[in-house]
Amino acid sequence: MKNILSVKLLLITSILVGCFHGSSSDTEELDKLEGVWEPKNTGSPLPPYVTFSNNAMSYQLYEPLYDCFSLLQTLNYSISGNEISISSNGTVGNQRYEIVGDTLKLYDPNGNLVNEFLRSSLTLSEFSNTCSDETVTGSITISMELLGLPSSVIINRATSVVDDPDFVVSATLDVNANGVIDSGDVKLEIYEYKKEGESETSNLISELRPYLAYYISSSQLVRDIPIDLLVNGNTIEFSVPRSIHKSVANIEQGVQAMFYSFYRFSATETQSDVYPGSDSFTTGLDTTSLQDATDDYSGGSVAYIDIRNISVLVEN
Repeated sequence: MKNILSVKLLLITSILVGCFHGSSSDTEELDKLEGVWEPKNTGSPLPPYVTFSNNAMSYQLYEPLYDCFSLLQTLNYSISGNEISISSNGTVGNQRYEIVGDTLKLYDPNGNLVNEFLRSSLTLSEFSNTCSDETVTGSITISMELLGLPSSVIINRATSVVDDPDFVVSATLDVNANGVIDSGDVKLEIYEYKKEGESETSNLISELRPYLAYYISSSQLVRDIPIDLLVNGNTIEFSVPRSIHKSVANIEQGVQAMFYSFYRFSATETQSDVYPGSDSFTTGLDTTSLQDATDDYSGGSVAYIDIRNISVLVEN
């Protein structure tokens, strides 16, 4: 299973959102927290850095390929007395902490240590070197026609296993044209999966949130940049400005691509389709107008997400 950093980021966020108890004045506590921290023992090849500055807490990821930082998430925090409150999506929770030397320790309400961060040697100014490129103009638009596409889909099926996908539509772009998925490649996608503790819902596809995901290795991608989505009948369209990330800025017309769709349409049945084939790219094809065979999907007797027509347009 791919190491998807956005999932790990949510886990860290759920720990950090809260209020911490300290013994120093507000100013002293702010001074202690301000700066750059990095997770300890995450098991991730490239864990996100955490920065505290001007009442904003941010997650930043270093990308060796471009020697730059990507902003993953920013949360607001404030200190009052011996407490610090961190808000996420309008919610403020509680958490206890202590700083021991150069280690930030976080505890659950029962007093159990749940995470540790080490003070980094990096400075806040170094994070101004971002992975976006405002000098690049134009956009990328990808359209996928899926025969049988329903207007709404079931997400978080009660019978599904946590982390199992429910509905996926994706376009993977081989930016460096080497025929394999690796660092620097990108994916535009809707990726809905079973989340622990969430109830089953029926969602309009037009209301789902697509993301740009970029690979930092062959097995690890970061899904963190929201992109535009347009649903018109059976067609799903992704669009993204080329300035949003250096990998996207490197995409040219005719880029090799792979397209995938998946839907868990019942408690026990799934359907999927891939073009041009499993683990293969559109080498040498005109990606402005591609056509997949009908009824070549796997699973089910009725088409729900059968890939038919595809278009990749790069405007400079």
